[in-house]
Amino acid sequence: MPLLCFSDVLRRAGIEPKKTMLIRHALSQAEFEQCYKLDQNNGNKKLVFAYTCNQDVGFSDGMDYWAVFISDKGATCKFYGLYHVGGWVPDTPDLKPAQYPENSPSFKGNRAFYMLERDKRFEQYENRLVIDWGKNARSWHQKATNEKEIIGIQSSKAFVNYDDV
Repeated sequence: MPLLCFSDVLRRAGIEPKKTMLIRHALSQAEFEQCYKLDQNNGNKKLVFAYTCNQDVGFSDGMDYWAVFISDKGATCKFYGLYHVGGWVPDTPDLKPAQYPENSPSFKGNRAFYMLERDKRFEQYENRLVIDWGKNARSWHQKATNEKEIIGIQSSKAFVNYDDV
């Protein structure tokens, strides 16, 4: 049994795991990979954010928060951001950001575009906190009551050389 899980961090921040959805975006999924790479090149999170907001109607029923992760090596994934969930509107074409992949089935008006607000309490862990998603990688979304072991927190400082240590 792991000693430190992501649900522990949520509780410490006053967030109820049973009201939090864990989402794991996979770089092996073509549409997401395009959004992620374009965001990396542009230095923003607009396309990944839009990709995250676009889900099936009812996807977030009963959830107050979404904790978003991006797949890494094996079953590990890196924390991307925590979002408070508001309401939703139909995913109409006018919500589609510029540069969003053209071949996408999203933004046709038949899904939901959730109103997400970034929660900055976890900002210090973005792109640094690594968890083990577990053996069931096909389940790309799960409740945060499913224990996800924290494997590590990567340093935010770049290693320059031994002379500066």
